[in-house]
Amino acid sequence: MKGRAGKTAVIISAVIAAVMLFPFSYHLRDGGTVIYQPVSRIYRVEKLHELTAGTEEYRYGDFRVGTAVYIFGMEVYNEISYSDE
Repeated sequence: MKGRAGKTAVIISAVIAAVMLFPFSYHLRDGGTVIYQPVSRIYRVEKLHELTAGTEEYRYGDFRVGTAVYIFGMEVYNEISYSDE
C-alpha cells in the first residue's frame, strides 16, 4: 500500500506543478499588448504593442513594441523600442 500512495503523491505533485507553471494570457486594451503569466507568478513574458500618450521624447501616436521577460520579478530580456507604425 505504501508504494501506491507514493506514486499517487508523485502524480498529484506533478499535476499541481504543471498547473502552477502553465501560463495564462492577459490581453490589454492599450494597442495590443499580451502578457503571459502563470498562477505562481514565477515568470512573466510581455509582448508589447502599446500606444504612447506622448512625452517630451516621443510624440502622441507612437507605439512601444517588443518583448520583455521577467523571472522572479527581475528583467532578464528586454527588446522594447518605439515605432511610428
